[in-house]
Amino acid sequence: MEHIINRVALEHDLPVSVIRTEMEKAIHEAAVHPTELYASIFGDREPTPEELIAVLTKMIADVEFEE
Repeated sequence: MEHIINRVALEHDLPVSVIRTEMEKAIHEAAVHPTELYASIFGDREPTPEELIAVLTKMIADVEFEE
């Protein structure tokens, strides 16, 4: 999943560290104020950016295959 973070950094002309930091901030906010969906997937823990990407990618793929 690191390649996805690298690609986002490249597309936005930002260092990977900035992308990672912003993702970690967003994940933290989601953990502090979880939606029902977030809580059902991650409980009260904060996933890594790579884990979040992997889970969301799988969820999207599962929905696409159901259609």
